[in-house]
Amino acid sequence: KYVLMAAATLPCTLLVMCASDVLRVTFQPIKFIARNLVQTAGTIGISLWFVLHQHSGVVGLFYGRLMGDGLATLVGLVLIRHSIRPHFRLEVLQRMLRYGAPMVPGAIAFGVISSLDRYMLQRTRTLREVAIYAVAARFFSVVSMAVQAFQLAYGPFAYAQAQSSEAPRMYALVLSLYMAVACGAALSAAPFAPEILHVLVSPASYAAALPALVLPL
Repeated sequence: KYVLMAAATLPCTLLVMCASDVLRVTFQPIKFIARNLVQTAGTIGISLWFVLHQHSGVVGLFYGRLMGDGLATLVGLVLIRHSIRPHFRLEVLQRMLRYGAPMVPGAIAFGVISSLDRYMLQRTRTLREVAIYAVAARFFSVVSMAVQAFQLAYGPFAYAQAQSSEAPRMYALVLSLYMAVACGAALSAAPFAPEILHVLVSPASYAAALPALVLPL
């Protein structure tokens, strides 16, 4: 039932992502933030209600995700209603496929790389070592969230400037600053990994400090 419930959330999740992309590329930040707040608050609130009040356990998380995404889908469709037009243009589809098709292998490769480390560790090391590695990798989730937020905000702006004569110079400057800030943040956080993990995790996971120190390198 957990697999079926997770699958049931996919249509809403895809519609939510579609609404978010439309709001991003049409430069509507207030509506974009509002839709994300509705999804976050709705998912967390409903999940907590099922888990704490109804004592439904793990299934309550799936209920929360399903209903939170459903609510966010309705809000998203309302916010992008003026951008939705029921017509089909073959030339637009062809242009989208030419642009998006080369990204599919890259997305698949990224997913494989993201999960391959734990897959190999599960078959060569103990479960405790896998858990320690997972904690070390999660230590940098805040940096990853910042990177993702930058990518979401910068993408539409970069596309809008693609035809500008200053675009190559701007892209080079942004890439240099992006790498400097991202790498600097990761390397700055790494030396404090032992102290931070002692506050955030249980003693059984303190050993994650060493891999957390090495991973940014």
